[in-house]
Amino acid sequence: MSVLSQLQWSKLSRRERILFVTTVMVALCMLIIFVLQPRVVERRKLDSQKKTLQQEISALSSALPILLQRAEAEKANPPSKPRPELVEASLSSILDEIGRKARMREVQVIELKPSLPETKEGIEVLPIQMKTRSRFFSLGDYIAALEGLPRPIAITRLKIESRTETSPEVAAEMTLYIYKKRGI
Repeated sequence: MSVLSQLQWSKLSRRERILFVTTVMVALCMLIIFVLQPRVVERRKLDSQKKTLQQEISALSSALPILLQRAEAEKANPPSKPRPELVEASLSSILDEIGRKARMREVQVIELKPSLPETKEGIEVLPIQMKTRSRFFSLGDYIAALEGLPRPIAITRLKIESRTETSPEVAAEMTLYIYKKRGI
Protein backbone atom coordinates (compact mmCIF):
# COMPACT_ATOMS: atom_id res chain seq x y z
CA MET A 1 0.00 0.00 0.00
CA SER A 2 1.18 3.47 -0.74
CA VAL A 3 1.76 6.05 1.92
CA LEU A 4 -1.06 8.25 0.62
CA SER A 5 -3.65 5.45 0.80
CA GLN A 6 -2.62 4.67 4.38
CA LEU A 7 -2.95 8.31 5.33
CA GLN A 8 -6.14 8.90 7.29
CA TRP A 9 -7.09 12.55 7.16
CA SER A 10 -9.45 12.32 10.10
CA LYS A 11 -6.66 11.25 12.46
CA LEU A 12 -4.32 14.09 11.41
CA SER A 13 -4.22 17.27 13.39
CA ARG A 14 -4.82 20.60 11.70
CA ARG A 15 -1.10 21.39 11.81
CA GLU A 16 -0.19 18.07 10.14
CA ARG A 17 -2.77 18.66 7.39
CA ILE A 18 -1.39 22.13 6.70
CA LEU A 19 2.16 20.76 6.71
CA PHE A 20 1.24 17.99 4.26
CA VAL A 21 -0.60 20.34 1.87
CA THR A 22 2.25 22.85 2.05
CA THR A 23 4.80 20.13 1.30
CA VAL A 24 2.83 18.98 -1.74
CA MET A 25 2.47 22.58 -2.97
CA VAL A 26 6.20 23.23 -2.53
CA ALA A 27 7.02 20.02 -4.42
CA LEU A 28 4.74 21.11 -7.28
CA CYS A 29 6.27 24.59 -7.33
CA MET A 30 9.77 23.12 -7.44
CA LEU A 31 8.72 20.88 -10.31
CA ILE A 32 7.40 23.87 -12.21
CA ILE A 33 10.40 26.10 -11.45
CA PHE A 34 13.18 23.59 -12.06
CA VAL A 35 11.70 21.37 -14.78
CA LEU A 36 8.93 23.04 -16.73
CA GLN A 37 10.02 26.68 -16.73
CA PRO A 38 13.52 26.02 -18.21
CA ARG A 39 11.92 24.01 -20.99
CA VAL A 40 9.51 26.84 -21.78
CA VAL A 41 12.35 29.37 -21.80
CA GLU A 42 14.44 27.12 -24.05
CA ARG A 43 11.51 26.62 -26.40
CA ARG A 44 10.94 30.38 -26.67
CA LYS A 45 14.63 30.90 -27.34
CA LEU A 46 14.61 28.24 -30.05
CA ASP A 47 11.47 29.75 -31.59
CA SER A 48 13.09 33.18 -31.73
CA GLN A 49 16.24 31.71 -33.28
CA LYS A 50 14.10 29.84 -35.80
CA LYS A 51 12.30 33.07 -36.75
CA THR A 52 15.63 34.87 -37.09
CA LEU A 53 16.99 32.12 -39.31
CA GLN A 54 13.86 32.14 -41.45
CA GLN A 55 14.14 35.91 -41.88
CA GLU A 56 17.81 35.60 -42.78
CA ILE A 57 17.08 32.82 -45.27
CA SER A 58 14.30 34.82 -46.91
CA ALA A 59 16.54 37.91 -47.08
CA LEU A 60 19.37 35.91 -48.61
CA SER A 61 17.07 34.13 -51.06
CA SER A 62 15.63 37.47 -52.19
CA ALA A 63 19.15 38.90 -52.55
CA LEU A 64 20.45 35.87 -54.46
CA PRO A 65 19.26 36.96 -57.94
CA ILE A 66 20.82 40.40 -57.43
CA LEU A 67 24.10 38.82 -56.33
CA LEU A 68 24.06 36.50 -59.35
CA GLN A 69 23.53 39.48 -61.66
CA ARG A 70 26.44 41.31 -60.03
CA ALA A 71 28.65 38.24 -60.39
CA GLU A 72 27.78 37.96 -64.08
CA ALA A 73 28.45 41.67 -64.57
CA GLU A 74 31.82 41.38 -62.84
CA LYS A 75 32.74 38.39 -65.01
CA ALA A 76 31.91 40.40 -68.12
CA ASN A 77 33.71 43.56 -66.91
CA PRO A 78 36.36 42.65 -64.35
CA PRO A 79 37.07 45.71 -62.20
CA SER A 80 40.61 46.96 -62.18
CA LYS A 81 41.66 46.56 -58.57
CA PRO A 82 44.75 48.35 -57.41
CA ARG A 83 47.52 45.83 -57.08
CA PRO A 84 48.49 45.26 -53.45
CA GLU A 85 51.85 46.77 -52.66
CA LEU A 86 54.36 45.85 -50.05
CA VAL A 87 54.55 48.69 -47.57
CA GLU A 88 56.23 49.17 -44.25
CA ALA A 89 53.74 48.99 -41.41
CA SER A 90 53.88 48.40 -37.70
CA LEU A 91 52.16 45.47 -36.07
CA SER A 92 49.79 47.79 -34.21
CA SER A 93 48.58 49.45 -37.42
CA ILE A 94 48.03 46.06 -39.06
CA LEU A 95 46.05 44.76 -36.07
CA ASP A 96 44.07 48.01 -35.94
CA GLU A 97 43.19 47.63 -39.61
CA ILE A 98 42.08 44.02 -39.09
CA GLY A 99 39.98 45.03 -36.07
CA ARG A 100 38.38 47.95 -37.92
CA LYS A 101 37.35 45.71 -40.81
CA ALA A 102 35.86 43.27 -38.28
CA ARG A 103 33.78 45.98 -36.60
CA MET A 104 32.53 47.25 -39.96
CA ARG A 105 31.40 43.74 -40.91
CA GLU A 106 29.87 42.95 -37.47
CA VAL A 107 32.42 40.24 -36.71
CA GLN A 108 33.57 39.75 -33.12
CA VAL A 109 37.30 39.15 -32.88
CA ILE A 110 37.79 36.80 -29.95
CA GLU A 111 41.52 36.24 -30.23
CA LEU A 112 44.40 37.63 -32.31
CA LYS A 113 47.68 35.81 -31.86
CA PRO A 114 50.57 37.21 -33.93
CA SER A 115 53.65 35.01 -34.26
CA LEU A 116 57.26 35.94 -34.92
CA PRO A 117 57.72 37.29 -38.44
CA GLU A 118 59.68 35.27 -40.97
CA THR A 119 61.94 37.00 -43.50
CA LYS A 120 62.11 35.68 -47.05
CA GLU A 121 63.99 37.57 -49.77
CA GLY A 122 63.65 40.94 -48.05
CA ILE A 123 59.95 40.46 -47.35
CA GLU A 124 58.59 39.94 -43.87
CA VAL A 125 55.81 37.40 -43.53
CA LEU A 126 53.76 37.97 -40.39
CA PRO A 127 51.59 34.96 -39.42
CA ILE A 128 48.53 35.79 -37.32
CA GLN A 129 46.17 33.22 -35.85
CA MET A 130 42.70 34.59 -35.39
CA LYS A 131 39.44 33.42 -33.77
CA THR A 132 36.17 35.16 -34.60
CA ARG A 133 32.45 34.84 -33.95
CA SER A 134 29.77 36.12 -36.32
CA ARG A 135 26.97 35.17 -38.63
CA PHE A 136 28.07 33.07 -41.58
CA PHE A 137 27.17 35.74 -44.14
CA SER A 138 29.11 38.42 -42.21
CA LEU A 139 32.14 36.13 -42.04
CA GLY A 140 32.19 35.85 -45.83
CA ASP A 141 32.05 39.64 -46.16
CA TYR A 142 34.86 39.98 -43.63
CA ILE A 143 37.13 37.52 -45.44
CA ALA A 144 36.46 39.34 -48.73
CA ALA A 145 37.29 42.65 -47.01
CA LEU A 146 40.57 41.21 -45.69
CA GLU A 147 41.53 39.97 -49.13
CA GLY A 148 40.68 43.40 -50.57
CA LEU A 149 43.06 45.29 -48.27
CA PRO A 150 45.83 47.26 -49.99
CA ARG A 151 48.50 45.06 -48.43
CA PRO A 152 48.92 41.43 -49.54
CA ILE A 153 47.21 39.01 -47.16
CA ALA A 154 46.90 35.26 -47.62
CA ILE A 155 44.45 33.16 -45.63
CA THR A 156 45.87 29.66 -45.49
CA ARG A 157 43.72 27.93 -42.91
CA LEU A 158 40.05 28.50 -42.27
CA LYS A 159 37.99 26.37 -39.89
CA ILE A 160 34.33 27.23 -39.38
CA GLU A 161 32.21 25.67 -36.62
CA SER A 162 28.60 26.41 -35.79
CA ARG A 163 28.07 27.17 -32.11
CA THR A 164 24.97 25.02 -31.70
CA GLU A 165 22.62 23.42 -34.14
CA THR A 166 20.11 26.24 -33.98
CA SER A 167 22.34 29.27 -33.39
CA PRO A 168 22.87 31.51 -36.41
CA GLU A 169 26.39 32.34 -35.24
CA VAL A 170 29.54 30.52 -36.29
CA ALA A 171 33.01 30.48 -34.79
CA ALA A 172 35.92 30.64 -37.20
CA GLU A 173 39.62 30.03 -36.77
CA MET A 174 41.93 31.25 -39.49
CA THR A 175 45.61 31.82 -40.13
CA LEU A 176 46.53 35.02 -41.94
CA TYR A 177 49.89 35.66 -43.56
CA ILE A 178 50.53 39.37 -44.00
CA TYR A 179 53.36 40.36 -46.33
CA LYS A 180 55.20 43.62 -45.71
CA LYS A 181 58.49 45.29 -46.46
CA ARG A 182 61.24 44.55 -44.06
CA GLY A 183 61.67 47.43 -41.69
CA ILE A 184 59.63 48.88 -38.85
